[in-house]
Amino acid sequence: MDLLPRIENARTLLADGRLANEAAVSSGVVLPLLDALGWPVFDPSTVAPEYSVGGRRVDFALLHRGKPVVFVEVKQPGHGVGADRQLFEYAFHEGVPLAVLTDGATWHLYVPAMQGSYDERRVYLLDLLERDPTESAERLQRYLEWSAITSGEAFERAREDYQRAKQRRESRAALPAAWAALVETADPRLLDTLLAEVESRSGFRPEPEDALGFLAGLQVPSEAQPKRLPRTPRVRPPSPQTAEPEFISESSAATSTPTPDVHPEGDGWRWKGVFLPEGTELRASHRGRHYEAVVRSGSIIYDGQSYRTPSAAGTAVTGTSVNGWIFWSCRKPGQRGWVLLTSLR
Repeated sequence: MDLLPRIENARTLLADGRLANEAAVSSGVVLPLLDALGWPVFDPSTVAPEYSVGGRRVDFALLHRGKPVVFVEVKQPGHGVGADRQLFEYAFHEGVPLAVLTDGATWHLYVPAMQGSYDERRVYLLDLLERDPTESAERLQRYLEWSAITSGEAFERAREDYQRAKQRRESRAALPAAWAALVETADPRLLDTLLAEVESRSGFRPEPEDALGFLAGLQVPSEAQPKRLPRTPRVRPPSPQTAEPEFISESSAATSTPTPDVHPEGDGWRWKGVFLPEGTELRASHRGRHYEAVVRSGSIIYDGQSYRTPSAAGTAVTGTSVNGWIFWSCRKPGQRGWVLLTSLR
């Protein structure tokens, strides 16, 4: 009898509540499915019921060349919770590579020798009542068909599926931290993509600081929060005891006198570890207009005036305090591409 009709019959028995105990699940579901999968269920040297393991017994052991290769633990419908620990003990004791826990409806397929929790070592969870019968048949054949088990293909498939699931878990777990890092560093690729998408939808390109403020406000799980997120623009008055603030007021925008944190050089401009060579071009967009500046003689030159910080030059453009590091993009001499100033920090 083919596997698909056996699955349909099992679904009927389960739906009608006619499998009241483990023996009924074994005779009504497990053995008929194993038979359809090619196992000689009437040969106890291959399909061994009540297989002894260290003084205890596992419901079924599937053997190849006299050695158990699959353990099948059967539970009453709805009573399989917590039985995985017992099954793993059986599998570890005998070094069995594949273990199955089933209550007739749900089939948990494990690779006990792999690393992780019980759930992480489960390569597949099949629900006969929920899954399409054709898909259920394909999964049972993939992992439990006699020819696949005896050739070793089933174990290779299970290990491959375990590795894929493990990689997916790890990459999924890294997503919040990766997102937080992109926001923290104001990654120009992320910001340019967002700005372009907003412009295509609204017809107006938003201010970079507005976009960064939006990104910084998105929720990130606390364990993935970086030490520092981008700050929204704010005005801080300069203090004689501290270095030049990153955001400055309009009244202090234009000046040619460097502060202690700025070291003008004949061949470029340097500020807190960032160096722009002589001739570096800067550009920005504001309210639909484009603005340009250039590094000359250790200063940022915009509209003929010298500025000691990017924020001061940006404030001269907008008339309000801005974060110049996310306002200006730059292109150093000899380079073809433009990058946000903040990406250089």
